[in-house]
Amino acid sequence: MHGKEFLNSLVRSYFAVVTLVVLAVAILGNIFAPEERFGYDAFYLPLLYGAIGVLPDVIMYSRKELSVKALIVRKVLQLVMIEGAILFIMFAFGPAYNRQPTLVVSVAISIFIIYILVNLMDYAHNCAAAKQLNDELGRLKASVSADAADNED
Repeated sequence: MHGKEFLNSLVRSYFAVVTLVVLAVAILGNIFAPEERFGYDAFYLPLLYGAIGVLPDVIMYSRKELSVKALIVRKVLQLVMIEGAILFIMFAFGPAYNRQPTLVVSVAISIFIIYILVNLMDYAHNCAAAKQLNDELGRLKASVSADAADNED
């Protein structure tokens, strides 16, 4: 995947990550700090986390088809980078009371779940695109075969 297709994939992943981050923040916020109230500036954080979550997608860029082993290694590296970057930004600069172990573990699990869901959505999109392409190729092949049969007569 390269060029425009890669850029489309990044944009699709970004919006999926942002949506799932908003959901995770809402759920974890209600569990760990239900009394907290935020201003409108809090709407920027999911956008930032979405950008951080998509930046490691650059690791997946390749001009050639990746082997299964290379794909798995890159996916694991990508997950580690996303986990590390988001956890660092969330907890390194925040107040000490936000560093409770259960919260850190919950956020790490949320990041993992979001990573899995975004990859599943991307996989479903790629499967649908491949099915559409195969269907179109099948119709083209049938059309060419019918034309060839008509020309033989």
